[in-house]
Amino acid sequence: MFVLSISGRNLLGEVEVDMEPISVGLLAILALLIMLFLGVHVAVTMGLIGFVGFWIISGTFEGARSFAISTAYSVTSSSDFAIIPLFMLLGAAILESGMASGIYETVYRWVSAIPAALAIATTIAVAIFSAVSGSSLACAVTFSKVSIPEMVKRGYEKGFAAGLVAAASTQDALIPPSGLLVLYAIITDQSIGKCLMAGFIPGILSILLYIGLILILKKIKPLWFGTSSSFSIKEKLEVLKGSWQIPLLAVLVLGAIYTGVTTATEAAGVGAFLSIVFGILMVGLRRMKIRDSLRTTVTSSGMIFAILMGAFIFGNFLAVTRIPAKLAEFVVAAGLSKWTIFFIIMVLYTILGMIMSTTAFLVSTMPIIFPITLSLGFDPIWFAVVTVKMCGIGMLTPPVGLAVYATKGAVGESIKLSKIFKGASPFLIPDYICLILICFFPDIVLFLPNRMIG
Repeated sequence: MFVLSISGRNLLGEVEVDMEPISVGLLAILALLIMLFLGVHVAVTMGLIGFVGFWIISGTFEGARSFAISTAYSVTSSSDFAIIPLFMLLGAAILESGMASGIYETVYRWVSAIPAALAIATTIAVAIFSAVSGSSLACAVTFSKVSIPEMVKRGYEKGFAAGLVAAASTQDALIPPSGLLVLYAIITDQSIGKCLMAGFIPGILSILLYIGLILILKKIKPLWFGTSSSFSIKEKLEVLKGSWQIPLLAVLVLGAIYTGVTTATEAAGVGAFLSIVFGILMVGLRRMKIRDSLRTTVTSSGMIFAILMGAFIFGNFLAVTRIPAKLAEFVVAAGLSKWTIFFIIMVLYTILGMIMSTTAFLVSTMPIIFPITLSLGFDPIWFAVVTVKMCGIGMLTPPVGLAVYATKGAVGESIKLSKIFKGASPFLIPDYICLILICFFPDIVLFLPNRMIG
C-alpha cells in the first residue's frame, strides 16, 4: 500500500512523496486495521506501519530507523515500565505456588450457607486473586482448574460453571494490579497509581452485581445450580491458616500505592519479593516452580514490551501526521454534544471488542481516541476505567472472546465452546449495568484517585 505512494531514488535512501502527512496517516490506519484483522501480531503491525509511515513522511530511511530505535529505547530504558515484569512475577509466583486453591476453599467454606455458594465463592475468590494477578487470562485458566471441576461434581450445569469462571476472570481487568490499566497509563502518559486505584471500586461493584445476578439465576434457573456443603465454625477457622497470604499481599501492595508510601513500581517489587517468600515458606515452592515463575514472567513481559514498542512507534508517527489533533478539532467543531460523541465511541468499542484482542484493541485505539476525549473534557483517569471495562466486555463476546477461549483451553473437550459462551452471556447484563453506573456517577471511579496521599 505504501509502496504505491512512493517514487523512490534509493530503496534505503531518500524518497520523494507527493502525499500530505494526513493522507499517509489515513492510509496507515487503514493498513493497521487490515493487518490486525488478518491476524498479524499487534506489535509487528504497529511497529512496521509506524516505521514505514515515518519513512515516507521524512523521506529518508536513516531518519525512520533513528526514529524507531529511539522510540523503542525510550520504552525499554524507562524505570517506570519496570512495573510490568514485577507485577507479572507477583502473579506468576502466586499461580505456581497453588495458593489460589486455598483462597477458593476458604471463601467457599465461609459462604457455604448462602444459596449458590460455589458460584458465589468462585466470583469472590477470583476477585481476591485478581488483586495480586494482573492477568484476566491467568485468572480464567487458574479457576477453570480449581473451581469448575468442583462445581460440576456438585451438579452445576457445565456451560454455566465454565461461563461463570470466564466472566468473573474479566473483572481482573479492573481490580488492581490490572495489566490493561497499566498499559493505558503508559500509553496515555497518566499516573499508573491513579489508574490502578481508579479500577478498585468499579471492580468491587462488578463483583457485587455478579453475585446479585447469581442469586437471581438461582431462582429462575435452579437446574443450573448444584448442591453445597455445610461447615462448622471450627472447619471455617481451620482453613484460614493456609489462605492469608494473598489477602495480605493485596493489602500491602494496594495500601502502599494508595497511601503514597511507595510508588506503584516499588509496591510491585515488594509484592513480587513477598510472593516468592510466602511461596517458599508457606507452601513449599520448589526450585522448579520458581524457575517456571521466572520463565512465565520473562515470556509475558517480553510480549508486552514488544507491543508497547510497536504502539509508541505507531503513536508517535500518528502525532507527526497530526491526525489525532485534527480529528479532535473536527469533533469539537461538529457541534455534537460530548455524550453523543462518547456514545459513538462506545459503539465503536463494542464492535472492535468483538473482533479484536483486548491488547490490540487498547493500544491501537488510544493514539486516536484519547486526544478526542481530552478535547471533550472527559477525565482521563475516568476514561481509563471505561475503556478497560469495554475491554472486559470484549473478552466475553464472540467471535474473539479471549476469556472464554482461555477457559475452553483449560477444560479441554469436556465442555463445548458454544456452551461456555452461552453460560457467560448472562453476565454481560451486570457488566453493562456497571458501565452505565460509572458513566452517570464518575465519582465511583474517581473517589479513590482523588484522595490518594501520594
